[in-house]
Amino acid sequence: MPGHQGRTAFALGLTALTALASAVLGPVTAQAAPAQVGRAAADTPVVVDGGTVLPGRVPGKKGALGVTFGFSDITLAGGPYEQPVNHNYNRPMYQPKASDPDSFWDNYVEELTTAGVDFVAVDLRGFGPGNAVPDGAGDPRALTPLVDAIKRRGVADQLKIAALDDTPATLTDKKNRAVHHTGGYEPPFDIGDADGTGEGGYQYFWGNNQREFFSRVPDDMLYKVDGRPLIYEWSVNDFAFSNQGNGNLSKLLRYARSRAEAEFGVDPYYVVDSSWPDRDPSVISQIDGIDNWFVLPEGSSVAPYQPVIDNGQLKFGDGWDYRTSEGAGDYKNTYQSSTQAGASVTYSFIGTGVQYLARTAPDQGSVDVSVDGQAPVTVKLNTGSAPKTQQAVFGKSGLADGSHTIKVVNKSTAPVTVDGFRVLTGRSATLNGRAYGVATPGFRVVNSDTDMIMDPDHGRKLSSTLDATVNAGADLTLVEGFTDWEENAMLARTADGTYAERLTDYPNQMIDTLRRYSTDPFPEEYRTEAETADAFAGATPGSAWDTYRSGDIDVQPTGDTGGGWNVGDIAPGESLTWNSRPLQGTVKLSARVATPNTGAQVRFVVDGRAGPTVDVPSTGDWQKYTTVDAGTFQLPAGTHHTVRLEFPTGSLNANYWTATTIAAPPAPAPVGPTGPITGVGGKCVDLAGGSAADGTRAVLNTCATTGTQTWTLAPDSSVRALGKCLTTENGGTANGTRVQITSCDGSKEQQWSVNAADGYLVNAKSGFCLEDADGSTADGNPLIIWECNAGDVGQKWQAQANGTLAGAQSGKCLDATGPSSADGTKLQIWTCAGSDNQLWKLPV
Repeated sequence: MPGHQGRTAFALGLTALTALASAVLGPVTAQAAPAQVGRAAADTPVVVDGGTVLPGRVPGKKGALGVTFGFSDITLAGGPYEQPVNHNYNRPMYQPKASDPDSFWDNYVEELTTAGVDFVAVDLRGFGPGNAVPDGAGDPRALTPLVDAIKRRGVADQLKIAALDDTPATLTDKKNRAVHHTGGYEPPFDIGDADGTGEGGYQYFWGNNQREFFSRVPDDMLYKVDGRPLIYEWSVNDFAFSNQGNGNLSKLLRYARSRAEAEFGVDPYYVVDSSWPDRDPSVISQIDGIDNWFVLPEGSSVAPYQPVIDNGQLKFGDGWDYRTSEGAGDYKNTYQSSTQAGASVTYSFIGTGVQYLARTAPDQGSVDVSVDGQAPVTVKLNTGSAPKTQQAVFGKSGLADGSHTIKVVNKSTAPVTVDGFRVLTGRSATLNGRAYGVATPGFRVVNSDTDMIMDPDHGRKLSSTLDATVNAGADLTLVEGFTDWEENAMLARTADGTYAERLTDYPNQMIDTLRRYSTDPFPEEYRTEAETADAFAGATPGSAWDTYRSGDIDVQPTGDTGGGWNVGDIAPGESLTWNSRPLQGTVKLSARVATPNTGAQVRFVVDGRAGPTVDVPSTGDWQKYTTVDAGTFQLPAGTHHTVRLEFPTGSLNANYWTATTIAAPPAPAPVGPTGPITGVGGKCVDLAGGSAADGTRAVLNTCATTGTQTWTLAPDSSVRALGKCLTTENGGTANGTRVQITSCDGSKEQQWSVNAADGYLVNAKSGFCLEDADGSTADGNPLIIWECNAGDVGQKWQAQANGTLAGAQSGKCLDATGPSSADGTKLQIWTCAGSDNQLWKLPV
C-alpha cells in the first residue's frame, strides 16, 4: 500500500527495519507484472494449484552451464555396458545401433537441448599418426556427425561446442602407442620435447588433435568466451608427464595458440586444470582460466586458486630428507625435513608474492627466509601448540609482477620442514575476473586399486554441486560427464530400473536437474519426445520394433519433419508419464500425432488434473503428422509437475508434445510496505532511464505509476524495486566496497541486519558496516562497507526529529543534489539544513 501523506522521515526506516529483522521470512524476490507472450487458448484453463518447487538456479546468477561428452567405441556402439571389475549402474536409456551413427548423435543432441545446457565439451583424445578414422575414443575427426545432428534439429543457435582435452590420453597415451606400440602413461610425455625426437612432440597436442577439432566444427558453432573458442585442458601431473616446468607448458600453449590464429583465425580460450600452473607458474601468462576439477566427497570446486609448488620443482641443497605423511595433512602427503645447520632450499617463481608452507610443532627449529637476496627474516617453527601441517609461516606480497627467488636456510640442527611454496599472482582468485566451476552428479569406481565412491543421493548430489558452482557465482560451470557410464557419473537418461540398479530414481532425473540450473529453467516453448517417458502403461508386452529403448513400449524411427523416433502402435488405454516438467503460468499443451483412422483421442493430465479429451483427425497415414491442441493449464510460478499423456480411444502414433507459455504467472503480492519514496518537489526515487539493469543508479524523477518507482521494504530488511536488492558491488566483501542495487539472489551480500543500539547497518556476507567512504565528511561522499569499529562514528546512523537521516560522524544528511528536483537528480550526503531536498517519506 502507498505510504500515508505525513512527513515520515527516511531515518524512521532504521527503526522499521529493526522490527522487520526480528520477523525475517527469508528473501522474497519481487517480480514484474505478467506479460502476454502468445495468443490465449480458447478453452478455460485447468487450474493446477500444486506442483513442486525444486532446487535450481537462483535468479540473478548468469554463469554458463556445460557438460563433458565422451564418445568411446562402446558408447557409440551401445554397449556392452560392463567392465571387468567396476560395476556399471548407469546404463543409457538409448540403445544405439553401430550401423546407424547418425541416430546416435540425433538422440544425444535432443537430450542436450532438453537439458538446456549452453555448451557440450566433447572429450578430445587425439589420434595416432596415419591412423584411420576413428582412432579410438575422442578422435576429433569423428565430430562431423555431431555438427550435422545439431543442424538437423535446428538448434545451432542454442547448443554450441567446446572441447575438453583429456591431456594425458591425448599426449602420453597416443605418443606411447605411436613410439612404443604400448599405450598408457609409461614412459611419461616430455613437455620440453617440442619436435618429438624423444618422449614428446607438439604434434600430439595440435596437429593430431586440436587442429582437427577446429577443422570439423564450424566457427559459428563453437562456444566462445569473449569471442574466443573455449577449450578445457585436463591434468599434467607427474603420473603421465615430465619436464613440465621451466616455461615448457607456456611454450606448448603459445605454439598451439599461434597455429590456431594462423590456420583458423581464432584465439583459443584455455581453461586449464590447476596442475598446469602448479607445475609451471609461468603458464599464467598463457591461460584464461583455472579449474580445480572436482574432488571427492564434495564433487565440485569453484575455489580460488593459488599454485603450491613442492618437492621436485624446488632446488634442495644437501641435508634434506624426503618424507611421506599419508593423512597428516601435508600438501600431497609429502614434505622435506632437515636437521643440518645451513641446509637450504631455493625456488624461482613468477608472481607478485610468495608464502612458505611448513610444519609447526614444539620440537621444530628456526629458519632464515629471504626473497630476492634481501636481508633474511628469521621464522620460528617451534610453537607451544600441537603439531600442525601446511602452515603459512612466512609471506611476502606486493612484489613487482615478474621473476623472483625465495630462499630458506636452517639456522641450527633442530628439525625444520619445507612443505612447499604458494605463489601469489595478480590473477590468483579468478582469471579475467571470472570464476570457473566443476561439478559431477556422482561417482563410483571400485576395482583392485581404486575405491572412489560418491553417492548420487537420489539426485540431491547434483543439486548440491550445482549450488556450489552455478549458484556460488561461477561464470562457467562444467559438469562431468554426460555419457560417463564407465565411472557412474552419467547425466544422460538412464534405462528403466530402481535406484539400486541405476543410481537414479527415474530415467530423466539428471536431465531434469540440469534444466533447473540452466540459464533458461522455464522455457516458454518446451518440447518433450514421446519415446523418452519416465513411465508407460497399457501397452502389449514387448517392443514391436526393438528400437531406441527396452521395455513394453513400441518405438520406431519417425517419418515426421526433423527425424527422430515416435511411439507407435498405441492402443486405447495406453499412457506415457513424465515425473517432472517445468511448467508455470498459463500453458497450452499440444500433441504431435498421426493416424490413418478416425476415433483416436488424446488427453493431458497434470498432477492428477485432467484436461479436455480431444479428438485426433485422420492424417491419412501412420507417418503423416499433425499438431493437436489439447487444453490449457494454469500453474503456479516456479513449479514442476507430473504430466501424463493419455490415449483414451483409437489407435495412433505420437512423436512429441509441446508446452507453450501463453501468459506468465502473476507476480506475487509484495511482502512488506510498498509504494513510492517521495522527496523534494514531490519527486519520486526512480531508477535512471527507467531501467532495472544491475548497477543502475537511483535518481529523482517526476512521480508516475511505474515499477521503477515502486519500492518495498521486505521482511529481510532489504529495499527492493522490480525485484532488485541493495547489495555490495560485485558481491564484494573487502573494506571500501561500494553498495548498489542488483538482482535479488538470496545471497548473503544482499542480506542486511540492523543494530539499532549501535546505529550499525551490517552486511551479512562480509560482516562489515555501512560507512562514509574514507571516513570523509565531504559533501557528496559515497557510501561503502568497512570493518565494524565501535569507535568509528562514520558507521553510526541517527534518526533526526526533523525528518532527516544523518551520519553520526559526518552529521550530513541524505540529499538531492543541486538542490534540485529535476528529473535525473542524483542522491548524495550533504550538510543538514532541514530543507525540502533532505526530507523523505517512505511507504508504510
